[in-house]
Amino acid sequence: MGGYLCIASNGVPPSVSKRYDVQINFSPSVKAGNQLVGAPVESHVMLQCIVEAFPTPLNGWYKHDGELSLFLGVECLDQTIRRRKYVITEEKLNVFTWQLNLTVKNLQKSDFGAYLCSSINALGKADARIRLNDQDLQKLHPRAVEDKWELSFLASQLLKGPYHADQYRRRPRPVVGSRGSGWEC
Repeated sequence: MGGYLCIASNGVPPSVSKRYDVQINFSPSVKAGNQLVGAPVESHVMLQCIVEAFPTPLNGWYKHDGELSLFLGVECLDQTIRRRKYVITEEKLNVFTWQLNLTVKNLQKSDFGAYLCSSINALGKADARIRLNDQDLQKLHPRAVEDKWELSFLASQLLKGPYHADQYRRRPRPVVGSRGSGWEC
């Protein structure tokens, strides 16, 4: 796709030239940046895909096989924090290529599952599936999470006064409550 310049010359001046713009129409092709993405609860995660198509397609994201349809310009609010739950960005890389990003904020258990990056134009439709999994940091590195809490606890106690190591051993770890996972579009 692009411009082509045709020059005709028979050895007798002047040469003649003509410019042609060639556009090739084709159905969408969608490729996921990563087909499997892991992130912990209460974090933010970005899913990415690349779309190639001409003429210009309609691009979007679908959650859990059509349970939720997300398109550029549509806002979904997280009821617990009254902020945007999903942020969609679309960057045009060239005349027939787009990068689509879906950011899911404040991940909850209900956010995990399959997402489809989808593209459709007059010549066809294509999509790529991305699976978003819970990456439980406690299961991956249980001691690291425990140590982080203990260090934080000990540091706070040091600021209060004299520290005796035996006094603070085997403290129970805090219980973290869960926030609601409601959202509205």
